[in-house]
Amino acid sequence: MIIPLTIFSAYGLVRLRRFWPVFGAILALEFGHYLVSYYRDYPKNYSQQWQFGYKEMVDQVEAKQDQYPQIYITRELGRPSMYYWFYTQTDPRLVQALNHQVAKDQGEYLEFGKLKFGPPPGDLPVNSLVVLGPGEALPETGKLIDEIYDLGGQLAFRIYET
Repeated sequence: MIIPLTIFSAYGLVRLRRFWPVFGAILALEFGHYLVSYYRDYPKNYSQQWQFGYKEMVDQVEAKQDQYPQIYITRELGRPSMYYWFYTQTDPRLVQALNHQVAKDQGEYLEFGKLKFGPPPGDLPVNSLVVLGPGEALPETGKLIDEIYDLGGQLAFRIYET
């Protein structure tokens, strides 16, 4: 079938030669639409699926961590320990050294030093930093420090101190 299909395709291209400027314009418009969708609309509409906000959240936690004895980071949006280690450039040997000593859930670390990954306890210790996802209940006591939004304007994280 390759020979007949090649002949029919070549014949069609020769017959449509006079319409090439129209096809070129349509192709240019479609390619322009693709570029707009890819570079403007896609990042805005789907940034939450790409875990947008973790870098900003980790930067704030890292900047404030010396001020708090306990830090709780939500697991609502994924596995925060990986993002924490990546954005803080934590030496993998430090993480591996704790492998047999740390509580885990399906291989995910639930703590790392003063950081606790998961929902905060019901009775939050005083002077704690708490990072919550958009669907989690707010702590009864505490002060909102910051809210982090994705590129589409959806709430990604809320950071509190108690």
